[in-house]
Amino acid sequence: MKEQFRGLIGYDEEEIKDLWENATFVVDTNILINFYKYTSKSSTQSLLSILKKLKDKDRLWIPHQVALEYFFNYEGNMSKQHEGLKFLNTELLKLKESAEKVLKRVNSDHPYIDTNNFEFYVKEIEKSNETLENAVEREISLLPDTKKISSDLLDLISGIIGEPYEQQRINEIEKEGKLRYSKLIPPGFDDLGKKGKDEYRTYGQMTYQQHYGDLIVWKQMLDIASSAESSKPLIFLTEDRKKDWWELDRNDNIKRPHPQLIQEFTDKVGKSFYIYKTDRFVELARKYLDGTITVEQVQNVSVQVENIRKVEDQIERSEPIVGLDYRELKRLLGYLPVYLRKEFEYELDMLIKEGLTSKINLGLHNNLVSKAAQYALPHIERDLTERTDKIAHYNADVANHVTKEYKRAMYDLNPIIKVRTLFNMIDHLNDELNFYKDMEEQMNREWAEEQNAQERDHDWYK
Repeated sequence: MKEQFRGLIGYDEEEIKDLWENATFVVDTNILINFYKYTSKSSTQSLLSILKKLKDKDRLWIPHQVALEYFFNYEGNMSKQHEGLKFLNTELLKLKESAEKVLKRVNSDHPYIDTNNFEFYVKEIEKSNETLENAVEREISLLPDTKKISSDLLDLISGIIGEPYEQQRINEIEKEGKLRYSKLIPPGFDDLGKKGKDEYRTYGQMTYQQHYGDLIVWKQMLDIASSAESSKPLIFLTEDRKKDWWELDRNDNIKRPHPQLIQEFTDKVGKSFYIYKTDRFVELARKYLDGTITVEQVQNVSVQVENIRKVEDQIERSEPIVGLDYRELKRLLGYLPVYLRKEFEYELDMLIKEGLTSKINLGLHNNLVSKAAQYALPHIERDLTERTDKIAHYNADVANHVTKEYKRAMYDLNPIIKVRTLFNMIDHLNDELNFYKDMEEQMNREWAEEQNAQERDHDWYK
C-alpha cells in the first residue's frame, strides 16, 4: 500500500538515508549555470568538490537535454558576476557628467554667477572616481575566474552525459506533452506561454519546442533509472522553483517535490526519487556523503544561492507580461513600416480581445512582440546613430559613451531588452540635444539683443 501512495506519503528517515547512500545524482542546467553567478570562490569550490566526489564514485549523471541547454546558455552567463559591479561603476561615474551639466546650465541661464567657484565639486568627484575604479577593480579581482569555472564544469560533465533522443522520440514526447500539459501533469506545464519558451530550438538532427525541455529531461531520467545497467534511485538537483516540479503552499512556498513526479517514478521505475535545491543538497551532503564539509561552507553556499534567487525574483517581478509596457510597445510599433505596423496591431488586438489569461495566447502575444522588436531594431538603430552624430558636434565624450554602450547592448540576444536599452539611449541623447539647443537659443537671443543695442547706439549717435 505504501508504494501506491508514495508521492503523498513521502519517505521516512531510514528511507532517506538509504536513498542518499545508493542514489545516482542528476544535475539540472540551472545548477551548472549558477556557478557563473557565485561571487565567492570558496562557495564555488565547495559545491564543485562535492559533485566531483560523486562523479569519482560513479554516482553523477547528466541528461543530454541538460547538457544541451547548458552549452546553449553558459556563454551568456559568464559575465553575470561582473555586471553588478560594472553597473555600479558606470552609474556613479555619471555623477561627474551630471555635475558638469548643471554648471553649464547655470552658467547659461544665470551668467551673473561665477561657476568657476564651484569647479572644486567636479574635481572632488574626479578624485572619488579614481578611488571608485580602484575599488571596483579590486572587487572584480576577488570574483571566481569564469574561464576556470567553464573548464572545471567541462571536466565535471565529460563522460557522464546521456545519449540524445532521436527526432521520432522527441515528436512522441511533444505529442504526449500536449496531453499532459492540458491536465497539468508535471513537469513542464508551467513553461507554457513563458517568454521564449514557445520558440523552437534546433541542434544537429534534433528540433524541439522549448516548453517541452523539462519533460524531455524527465523522460531521460526515467529511462536511465529504468535501464538494467543503471537501475538505481535518483536524486535530482535543481534551482527550478515552479509548481510543475514542486508542490507549493497557498503562499507559493515550496512544501515538497511534486507528489505526481514521485509517484510516476515509483510506478514506472520501482525505485525512490527525490528533488533538492542547492542549499538543502549541500546541507544533507555534509550529513550523508562527506563529513569534511564544514558548517561554514554550507552557510556560504546558502547565502550565495539565496542572493541569486533574490536577484532573479526581482527581475521576474519587475518585467511586465509582454516584456514592454503599453507606451514602449506603441513607440516600438511606430518605427515599423505602415503595412507591418497595421499587421502587428491587428494580431495583437485580436489576442488581447481573446484574453491573455490563456498561457497559449500569452505565449503568442510575447512572441509577436519579440518579432516586432526584431523588425524595428534596424530602424531604431538608425535613429540612434543619427542622434549620436548630432550630439558629436556638441560633445564628443557623450557621443563616444553612447557608441560604447550601444555596442555592449548589441551583445544581448533578447530583442526586447535591446529595444528598451536603445530607447533609454535615445531619451538620454534627446535630453542632451535639448540642453545644447537651449544654450544655442540663449546665445542667439543674447547676440540679437547685442545687435539691437548696437543699432540703437548707432541711431542715437547719428
